[in-house]
Amino acid sequence: MKTEFFPLLILLSFAVAGLADNAAKIPVILDTDSGDEMDDPWALGLLLKSPELDLKLVVGDQGRPEYRAQLLAKILECDQ
Repeated sequence: MKTEFFPLLILLSFAVAGLADNAAKIPVILDTDSGDEMDDPWALGLLLKSPELDLKLVVGDQGRPEYRAQLLAKILECDQ
């Protein structure tokens, strides 16, 4: 797993912990290189299933953007 992923998890966990009394959702933009490893699809799934978070945008443009967009679209379609 990439080491850059762990700071995101830490920040999200602090943000979610701070929402215990607040009904407002946290808007989130996910910038991903999905398709290389499993950390990005896992993070996207976590964002989609977290009621405290409001996923606004998913960006996947690092190399082969059409391939990455298709992968992200499949994950987003499964959530519907």
